[in-house]
Amino acid sequence: MPETTADACSLIMDDHEWLRRQFAALDDARTVEELSAVWDPLAQRLETHAQCEEETFYPALLAHGNQSSSDEETDDAIGDHNEIRDAVAEAGKHDVG
Repeated sequence: MPETTADACSLIMDDHEWLRRQFAALDDARTVEELSAVWDPLAQRLETHAQCEEETFYPALLAHGNQSSSDEETDDAIGDHNEIRDAVAEAGKHDVG
């Protein structure tokens, strides 16, 4: 059986779509249980996604891209990730709902 490799950009875009769907599901949740069922895996996935991009994707982008534009895009994305991490940490200080 041939080995299959996934396109990193496709995986990232698929993950972004999953994240968007989960944020939409938060809007539809009506009970604490529903909110928790959506938020708990979403919060974990946000961190995992950011970590994977920062450890794997961005270094490859920097190695193969236009250095000045890649540096700027990478810095912007990492800044966004840090804001998301801060928001998730703040949310963790409060009761769900």
